[in-house]
Amino acid sequence: MKRWLEIFGVGLILLSFLSVAYAQEFQQNLLFNYDFGAVDTATGIPAAWDVEDSSQVDNKVVAWDGDVGHNTYGSLKIATWDPIKSTINYAEVVDAKPGDNLTFVVWVKTELVKGNGARTKIVYLKGEDVIGEKTTNFLSGTSSWKKFSITDKVPEGVTGIKVILEFDGQGIAWYDDVSLVLQ
Repeated sequence: MKRWLEIFGVGLILLSFLSVAYAQEFQQNLLFNYDFGAVDTATGIPAAWDVEDSSQVDNKVVAWDGDVGHNTYGSLKIATWDPIKSTINYAEVVDAKPGDNLTFVVWVKTELVKGNGARTKIVYLKGEDVIGEKTTNFLSGTSSWKKFSITDKVPEGVTGIKVILEFDGQGIAWYDDVSLVLQ
């Protein structure tokens, strides 16, 4: 009986370490619905993300795609055979402090993309004013899932960060597994 209690105690300790490690990893990503696993059923757009699309093209899709995903089901899909410019914003401004170390990661996949293509950016805000930005390279053509990242020290004067996914061209692009960590 004593041996069983020792094994049980060691098991509980290991489980608590795993729980803490998982909780720390989960808490680090400051974005809700970072894996695009949840869809807003009213709009068909991934929950917590807003589309700003000034193009007047009728035959385009900016929606949640439950069939394609980087690690799990679900991604944000932009598809059009007419050239467009589309911007998808994370719905909330993420609070930030100057000097924080920023790590931003996103996975992007493209198919038959012409024009500039797909990219992402971090916009630094002071109140509501844009005071800087960092962008990833554009991805065009046909590509399997590719990881893009931005690492930076949050500049002086910054009070918030906006995460933006952009598409400029025609074809199909998917975005998934977006992560924003400030330390």
